Amino acid sequence: LDRLDVAFGGLSEGQLQAVGDTVLGVAADTVFGANDIVGAAETLGRAGVAVDDFTGGAIKSVADFASATGTSLPVSADIMSRTSAQWQSAGLTWDQTADVMTNALNATSLSADDWLGGMANIAPLMQALDQDIYTTAATLGYFKDQGLSAREAGTSLTSALQAILAPSETAAEAQEALGLRVGENSAFFDDLTGEFVGVPKALEMITEATK
Repeated sequence: LDRLDVAFGGLSEGQLQAVGDTVLGVAADTVFGANDIVGAAETLGRAGVAVDDFTGGAIKSVADFASATGTSLPVSADIMSRTSAQWQSAGLTWDQTADVMTNALNATSLSADDWLGGMANIAPLMQALDQDIYTTAATLGYFKDQGLSAREAGTSLTSALQAILAPSETAAEAQEALGLRVGENSAFFDDLTGEFVGVPKALEMITEATK
């Protein structure tokens, strides 16, 4: 319990009891031992996860994600805390975050490291484009399945979209001539399940020579 108290920055007696009970409960309900859960709990505590979130399902979601994807528990705690912080404004629960990540890693060739690097590079821009975590996950999975590093794809796609959103005068004229309306994000991204097809669909509107 002392380790948990330190990780969470000092807990009241009641909070410490609740955190300890939660750790033991998750250990009893999953394939992980109590010491493993304590280690993951320390990661969440140091990441700033609130005690109420921790006892309300965060650590259970981390354990479920680790078990479902074969990702180590320490890595799962780190990647889920980062993802939760990135998409906090979307109001996702820890269960929902775990589901998105589990589906993405199991349905595509994304690894936990791919997710972490790709999200770090592309999430801010996708959010600026009013895209959700589901479309963002599908985008990363699509590029990874095409043999591209999710981290590099995130960087490249961010640069490309920034150029589209803030084009030069010549590029703006070319987009206008092609009928591409950048303000309509759906020209590039569709709310889809499991597949990113916005850019390929947009490319269908132009000739091979233009591509």
